[in-house]
Amino acid sequence: SHNKPRNMSKPRVIISFQPADVSILDRYREYMDLVLPHNAADLMPPQELEEQLKQGAQALVHCTIKVKMNDEWLSRCFAAWVKIIANHGAGYDGVDTETAAERKIHVTNTPGAVSAPTADLAMALLLAMSRRIVEGHEYVRGGQWKEKRLNDFMMGTDPAGKILAIVGLGGIGKAVTKRARAFDMNVVYYNRNRLPEEEEKELGVTYYPSLDDMLRVADYISVHCPLSPQTKYMFDKPQFSQMKDGVFFINTARGPLVRDEALLEAIHSGKVRTAALDVHENEPEIAAGYMTLPSERIILLPHVGTQTVESRTKMLALCLDNVQEVLQGRKPLTPVNSF
Repeated sequence: SHNKPRNMSKPRVIISFQPADVSILDRYREYMDLVLPHNAADLMPPQELEEQLKQGAQALVHCTIKVKMNDEWLSRCFAAWVKIIANHGAGYDGVDTETAAERKIHVTNTPGAVSAPTADLAMALLLAMSRRIVEGHEYVRGGQWKEKRLNDFMMGTDPAGKILAIVGLGGIGKAVTKRARAFDMNVVYYNRNRLPEEEEKELGVTYYPSLDDMLRVADYISVHCPLSPQTKYMFDKPQFSQMKDGVFFINTARGPLVRDEALLEAIHSGKVRTAALDVHENEPEIAAGYMTLPSERIILLPHVGTQTVESRTKMLALCLDNVQEVLQGRKPLTPVNSF
């Protein structure tokens, strides 16, 4: 498809990664000329993306975790006549949305589509920590399960009746709430804006206007905020110092919301009994301090919050629906900037 003469009747749309399910693309090919990574590589390397943009494109469907859409990349997009960057994911901290707006480039994200799988993962981590699942697996796989079991062997914690503090009650936070309520947990939340009372009642959550006050009562803490200059390192030494001893801490949002050094200190002091991280401050690099901790104290995953076939397919469909709206002169469905 790379050597074909440019199809003048259909707008050219670059998808910078290999879709989980390519059959979804067929229904869009009627309206657009889709360009995918050259080899079946997961992601289009920056060089190839640059080459493709030089050939012009009206839209870019892009996962911004690897190649951030900063000023330099937005200039290339602008020069290529790109009208929309459809961010493949809910978090769009990898795109400079204001500069994009100045250049009349729409930016969209995929909220909704990511809520269930990310919430499932947060819940899986909560249960894995409570019941020491990773540690138990390693114990059996290591051939250690020979002796008679002692009374305190692999003793875990029941989530029921415990307080789960949710930091950021957007789509993902709400989905976590519903799951946690099914496990009879008491859910409290901190959010930029308080929810309407009706919705609080329906979800069964209690609002805390102060993050510190909430952290003082929590048994489990799960982070679900977007990353912005305001939220960077919102979990630092002062925040960990507010927590009860022996809390469970989960981050499936963005790595830089938490300062690694502060979390490591909290684990060593016993403030945090176990932490479970799907995202990391400098991913894919992991702080050396985590690597030497036993899995009883830390569970590490490689940013797989939305990594299910179904969710990836929904996300890509929403990206392409946004592209189609913009290319046909309408407003995008899930915009994150405006001009």
